[in-house]
Amino acid sequence: MKITHLTSPEQNAKNNDAVVANHNTLQETSWQPPFSIDTLKNKSTEFDLKRKTLTSQLSPIMYTVSSIYHVAVGAGLALNIFDSNSAIVKNATRLTKLFNSLIYGDLAIDACKQKNSFDLLSKLLEPFLNCVSQLSNYHLLRGLGSAMTQLHIVNLPHIKCDQGLWENFIQNMQLTRKFFVEAWTSGLWGKDRRLFKFKEDKGHTLAWLSHIQAFSSILGLLNGTRRNLIDKIVGTVRNVIGVGVDLDLLNKKDIDEKNTGRYYLAHALFDTVKRFIPKDKADVIDNLAMPLYNKAMYHFGKLTRKQSDGTYVQTVDPVEDRIKEYTLHQNLLAV
Repeated sequence: MKITHLTSPEQNAKNNDAVVANHNTLQETSWQPPFSIDTLKNKSTEFDLKRKTLTSQLSPIMYTVSSIYHVAVGAGLALNIFDSNSAIVKNATRLTKLFNSLIYGDLAIDACKQKNSFDLLSKLLEPFLNCVSQLSNYHLLRGLGSAMTQLHIVNLPHIKCDQGLWENFIQNMQLTRKFFVEAWTSGLWGKDRRLFKFKEDKGHTLAWLSHIQAFSSILGLLNGTRRNLIDKIVGTVRNVIGVGVDLDLLNKKDIDEKNTGRYYLAHALFDTVKRFIPKDKADVIDNLAMPLYNKAMYHFGKLTRKQSDGTYVQTVDPVEDRIKEYTLHQNLLAV
């Protein structure tokens, strides 16, 4: 007969302690991932810093190379050294569009990380517009992306922080609708107008001009590279509206916003004149005026970077704007 020996309570406690110790040892020696979420975030931040530093160093070089190339081509065309259909002439435009796509692609990463939906869409439009444009209608078609960015600038002071990309898009659409209705129904004259109030403007003028600019660019896209009456009309409208936008930018507080307006304004004058002269002379102007355009795009890129980094100097103070809106609403109720 087999006798089973029962363990005492003290022995049971020792056995339990041994089991717990063995379990803790197994946990300590179990597999651990080679990285953590914090490590990934730190590496992502480090990569972004290097990427932005590289872009800030390369973008002025790219625009300088592009400008020198276009001036050389413009001089060659003026002196009949180059033919407008030659590879060296076409490659100048290709190089400019390549540089611009790279720079705007980098800015699109920032816009995506910051959940700025309208800014992201404007940057993603750039490679598409580069594929369907030529130097002759480059400025006209890029008005579509510029209009989207301008609407982003108008909406930015009123956008809620800490929301997802889709929520940001929905709020941008709501604000765009609000500015559209207010801008197009307030009239051009009278004390209650929303447009052309200059330093007191809350963004309605820029929004109104952006709507017309986007429409003219879409018509230009449909017209292609044909030099006809439609090209003259929509090109001139795009530039006239662009001048209005540029003049509005001159009233902004941010220095890069001001410089964007200055150089786009100068280029718009040449882009308008070239539509009413023979093609061979227009090709010369297109190339010789590109340094002005590149300078404007350089400051425009810096402006976008500031908006992503949070260093952009807003002209419209969102808190002050809400106070004024509330005061106006109370005054209307008191009437």
